[in-house]
Amino acid sequence: MKEKLRISRVLIQLLLVIWSLVQLYPVIVMFMASLKTDSQITLDLFGLPKPIDLQNFPEVWFGKDIGLTLGTPVLNSVVITALTLLLLCFGAALCGYALSRFRFPGNKVVYYLLVSLIAIPMQALILPIYLFAKDLGALNSIWFVIPMLAAFQIPFSVIIMKTNFESLPHVVEEAAYIDGCSKFKTFWHIVMPMSRGSIATIIIVNLVSIWGEFMFSSTILMLPNVRTLPTAVSLFTTNMYNSTLGPLFAGLSIASFPLIIVYFIFQKQIVKGMAVGSVK
Repeated sequence: MKEKLRISRVLIQLLLVIWSLVQLYPVIVMFMASLKTDSQITLDLFGLPKPIDLQNFPEVWFGKDIGLTLGTPVLNSVVITALTLLLLCFGAALCGYALSRFRFPGNKVVYYLLVSLIAIPMQALILPIYLFAKDLGALNSIWFVIPMLAAFQIPFSVIIMKTNFESLPHVVEEAAYIDGCSKFKTFWHIVMPMSRGSIATIIIVNLVSIWGEFMFSSTILMLPNVRTLPTAVSLFTTNMYNSTLGPLFAGLSIASFPLIIVYFIFQKQIVKGMAVGSVK
């Protein structure tokens, strides 16, 4: 019996290793291609770079030779992603805490309304949001895009936080109330530190969609000084930029590395956060 369990465990681990390699292979090819010249990529896309050419990264960052820079779009994407996640986590935590801890008229209605909002496709809102931004004079404004992106991710994030808060014991909060803490101080100093796993889950899940958001950014942020990274990278595949393969792969690498780095930093929290609320 033990021998069968050992064999099955080895097979599962082997399959997981193979699956990981299959997922990593395109990323490795992309990074190796970013270290090659255009001629090397054309002749041998999957081979090792010989010699290593680092010129693609400063070329695509500053854009002196190709007329397109990723420096400003990267900074714009960092600002939009960071502020959106900050607003999203704070708003989802407040809403989830209110729905899980306070009983008020319409509590269930609000919750089910949030659940139903998940079914609304973002593509259906592109025209109304564009017209709304135009009427407000908010076209080409990142300060309009930030709350908009946070609003799209609020329903799913609130469900995660509500489930997390319902799994936490009430005794700790009651003890804080007895010691004189207000409801907000209890929420901020007691409940939030206990919810790091769920917050990490919200960050990881929404980071991918916010960092890589293309549809609304390309529609609302059209000027070069407010352009985001996905929009800028897409320009490499159109018109005159489709022949610069080296900068294209360098741009894709720059766009991908922040997500990979953040995932490795938060991988323990994301696994822990996914289990929050599964057992009460």
